Amino acid sequence: MKKSIASLLSLLLLANCLNAQTKVAGSIRNSLNEPLPGVSVHVRNAPAGTVTNSAGQYSIEMPPGRDVLIFKLLGYSIQEIDVAGSSSVDVVLQESTSGLDEVLVVGFGEQSKRRVTGAISSVNEEAFENVSVPVFQRALQGQMPGVVLTNASGGLDAESIIRIRGTGSISAGNQPLIVVDGLILSDRPGSWTMGYPTNPFVGINANDIASVEVLKDAAAAAIYGSRGSNGVILVTTKTGAYHRRPKVNIGYYAGFSEITKRYDLLDGPEYAALFNAAVVSVGGDSSWLYSSPATEPSTDWQDLLLRKGFVQESNISVSGGTPTTKYYVGATFRDEDAYLRTIGLKRYSLRANFGQRLGEKVSLDLSFNPSRVVDQRAGNQFKGSAFGRATWFAPNVNPFDENGHITRDEIVTSNGREWGTANPVVVLEDQWMLLTTSKMLTNANLSWAILPKLRFRSDFGVEFNQEVESRKFGEATDFGYPDGWADELNQQVFNYNWSNQLDWSIYQNHAHEMAATFGMQLARESFHGSYAEASGFPDDRFTSLGYAARGKDANSWTTESAFVGWFARVNYEIKSKYLLDFTARYDGSSRFGSENRYGFFPALAAGWILSEEPFFKIKGIDFLKLRSSIGLTGNADIGDFTYRSSVNYGPEYLERPGFIIQSLENESLTWEKNLQWDAGMDFGFWKNRLHGSFDFFIKDTRDLLLGVPVPATNGVSFLTQNVGRVRNQGFEFLLAADVLRGNFQWTIQVNGATLKNEILKLADNDRNGADDDFVTNSRMLYRTGQSIGSFFLVEYAGVNPANGDALFYNLMDSIVTTASASSRKIVGKAIPSFTGGFTNTFRFKNFDLSAFFHFKTGHKIYVEHDQLYIGHNMASNNNQLKSQLNAWTEANPITDVPQARLGSTNGSQPSTRYLEEGSFLRLNHLTFGHTFNKLGRWETALRVFAAAQNLLTITGFSSPDPDVEFYPPDDSGQGAVRYNLPAARTYTFGFDMNF
Repeated sequence: MKKSIASLLSLLLLANCLNAQTKVAGSIRNSLNEPLPGVSVHVRNAPAGTVTNSAGQYSIEMPPGRDVLIFKLLGYSIQEIDVAGSSSVDVVLQESTSGLDEVLVVGFGEQSKRRVTGAISSVNEEAFENVSVPVFQRALQGQMPGVVLTNASGGLDAESIIRIRGTGSISAGNQPLIVVDGLILSDRPGSWTMGYPTNPFVGINANDIASVEVLKDAAAAAIYGSRGSNGVILVTTKTGAYHRRPKVNIGYYAGFSEITKRYDLLDGPEYAALFNAAVVSVGGDSSWLYSSPATEPSTDWQDLLLRKGFVQESNISVSGGTPTTKYYVGATFRDEDAYLRTIGLKRYSLRANFGQRLGEKVSLDLSFNPSRVVDQRAGNQFKGSAFGRATWFAPNVNPFDENGHITRDEIVTSNGREWGTANPVVVLEDQWMLLTTSKMLTNANLSWAILPKLRFRSDFGVEFNQEVESRKFGEATDFGYPDGWADELNQQVFNYNWSNQLDWSIYQNHAHEMAATFGMQLARESFHGSYAEASGFPDDRFTSLGYAARGKDANSWTTESAFVGWFARVNYEIKSKYLLDFTARYDGSSRFGSENRYGFFPALAAGWILSEEPFFKIKGIDFLKLRSSIGLTGNADIGDFTYRSSVNYGPEYLERPGFIIQSLENESLTWEKNLQWDAGMDFGFWKNRLHGSFDFFIKDTRDLLLGVPVPATNGVSFLTQNVGRVRNQGFEFLLAADVLRGNFQWTIQVNGATLKNEILKLADNDRNGADDDFVTNSRMLYRTGQSIGSFFLVEYAGVNPANGDALFYNLMDSIVTTASASSRKIVGKAIPSFTGGFTNTFRFKNFDLSAFFHFKTGHKIYVEHDQLYIGHNMASNNNQLKSQLNAWTEANPITDVPQARLGSTNGSQPSTRYLEEGSFLRLNHLTFGHTFNKLGRWETALRVFAAAQNLLTITGFSSPDPDVEFYPPDDSGQGAVRYNLPAARTYTFGFDMNF
């Protein structure tokens, strides 16, 4: 009996031991022997899990019958280790080389590239290395499929017009949302008074950027709700790392720039001869004629304005960390003199990012980014600018006085025609234009690990931006005649974001993983501006308004807006191959009336990693993921008080103050809604030797915020309403291939995107059952069934060989001599059909060579400066392009240039004569470098390089640059050039040193 009891007790004790859980502990480090905090450690096929602490240490209870631990960290290869019989297991994680575990920044979080289900494009810091750009967006041109950039000008701080998957709105904004380290930035550009909109992000230093992600579909952008319709650009700046020794980077480059292409203009004798022919053809007074055209003087005004530009940029950064502190501090100075004399830019930028652990569960991150940009400009995108004036001003004059100085006296040609005192050089030298931009970005982030799988995060960010624009026009200029004129514009933006969120890893084991993010965000922006002008200066050297004898005008204004939103995202993963994501945001905005102030923006996405299926084991296919998404985003980019009835108190009548109605109330005004569907595939073949993605998307914009014409009986001719629908659809691809590996390496990356834009619905104001057309800029048509930005022009038919008359087609395709507005037809579109870029990179030992091209095709550009000024066969007495020498004469009857007729509109009417194909292929960047490794006692890495930008452009476009845009970024009727400064061709030489 005693033996039986003893045996029973022994069996119970053994069973208890067999069922008891065992503890496994250890540390996790990387290949540099640095501890890795935040590593996910869980038991295979069991819910047990934990994460490593700040020292990379973990401890976990192993359930009975479970012996395998899985170690996961974004950016590192997953490891599975059998720990049976072990109580201490240390692990070294290797950085992933497949790219599938690459970390992508998404809205309010991060995800591995492997499990992303939305359409996200990304570039890392390499995209900005050795690229001389004053504004970081310019380095993104052609780098990502479906992301199209066009510069407002080749000017140093010009705005970048960015379209992500097409143009969705007609009257509201089309620029994407830009978020830097979680802070949504204001996108208010500077005044257009100086020739082109200034870039609000000119103070952000490209050297500080770690990565840029572009959220393109609704699944990726819906977490930004009402402001995600135009896409979202997420900029992440560099940080230090805990447990990492200090790393110092020093970089410098310098070089020169030149204009890529000049206007091909008539010289003095050619101009005089064409002028004489134009006078004779209209029976003009013989006293107007030049007596001896061949002996007329000749001045190339472009030569007098242009120069070899100079650019230099230096930067230094220090990063690293202790067990409790991490840091990154970087400073940059850029000094650039443009190829147009007097234009220059200086940028001072500092970024300091700090992280501090406040115990095991709480950490605090702080960032500061002050910058100051001093930009001297020339008002260089209109007829009266120096650059514009250099094209049409009389070339048959002597620009210098008897002392060799530029003359400021009245210029009169030999036939007695007066051209005024404001010759192009005087305009350049006597116009003083200065824009000073001071910006401060600050951000604070508090993170608290409430539980191992539950984390609270609070972010508070502030942006302060001030732009001061000062202009002075000397007494010899058109604007300053007779005694000088000056003005000053001061604009300030104060913007803050505050967000709070909970990140919860609800369930995590080998078969199922679920994570959720819940939060809220408050954003508020205030904008203040003031303006003053004065005239009557005793001397041109005085620039301050206080020296003027007469004050002419003053004004000030203030506006503000606010957004509040609640957001949620749930990610669910089954067996590491079935992916499901749900995102939603409920947003409210002060820009809409009380009836429609809030909107709901959901999105659903799914993915299937087909290559993980047992039945799908195809040799050479390493990774294959199918994904699809559908979702809704919004667009609130309209005026702050558009829904309200407002009046303007500025007017006066008989010296008595008064007001006029400015807008009518529309409380039912609500968001533009963007419904988007996306289907895509990500793949990697032959050990990732070839990898990439394909996407097809349909993006429908509904309830367009459209300025609809209304009867003007109350003084208001337009009312903003929710009317209309636009569709963008297209196909995108990204391919990257390692063509050669080994000592000699050759890699290729190519991306491209097609786009079809179509208006599906517009307003029917006359209630006749058909949508109304409307025309802007006298040439852009908005019509159901057509693309936004359709050119609506009379078709040019050439020249009558019998008499030199310009000919046109009417709607019956009959040839007529009158360019009647009733004969206009759709003749092309401004939106490109196919865009993209490709890079070839070669490496041999320590040498590297990289060439990047980008292209656009399938669109047209209207050349306004040709029609209005320099290509109209002497409709005025302006200088002309050399192409006008081919004008009709009795000896030259077969031509497409009408007879030159002074003061006559013989072919200078708006027509397809001035509409050109805009396709081009441009060599954006060419870089050659050599790296020296392990130099000196600190084992310094030194890379020296030479680089060129805008080296070559292949195009049939006649004007200097096919990749600029005259009209503002949020003008949907784009597609024109008018004296835009062309891009600079830049050559730089420099070094990067790390130790």
